Amino acid sequence: NPYWVINDMKNETKKNRLMGGITLNYEFNKYFNLRAIGSSDQNYFKFEKYNPISTPRALLGSLEQLDRKTTTNQIDAMLSFEKDLSASIKLTARTGINYYNYSSEGFSNIFSTMTVQEVISPNSYTEKSIKEIYSRKDKNSAYGILALSYKNYLFLDATIRRDASSTLPKHNNTYTYPSLSGSF
Repeated sequence: NPYWVINDMKNETKKNRLMGGITLNYEFNKYFNLRAIGSSDQNYFKFEKYNPISTPRALLGSLEQLDRKTTTNQIDAMLSFEKDLSASIKLTARTGINYYNYSSEGFSNIFSTMTVQEVISPNSYTEKSIKEIYSRKDKNSAYGILALSYKNYLFLDATIRRDASSTLPKHNNTYTYPSLSGSF
């Protein structure tokens, strides 16, 4: 019965999101440049689903609630050097750091077996599952890039990146990504 679903079952979702960022560039001279970027993303999510008694797959009634706040912050700074070493050879070098932070917190509740009908409240149910949500990740990175070009025809690039992550064991929480490539 679609009227019963529309009038008796409830499914409400509220979302709020705030995002922002800033970029700063500073040129020391014609060879050196510093760029810094910062950003933040905050997401608030609230959800409630009510199934009255006799709902298929929830014959005794149920109430589900989710309330979560997620935040992501990131900061990046990079120093660049570019110079023509001769009429044929160009050198580009960059080094930088990156900080990444993610956190999520809130709760997830599932209530079933409704004993007080027509009152949509956690207190109206005998079976209750309440779960706290908490997750956090931090990552610190440092990287470098060295690029050479010959007459804009031959290219040689070397890079290295080292990350330290909070999700790995403290005594083994870093990993490195080196690379070397050439092209024409």
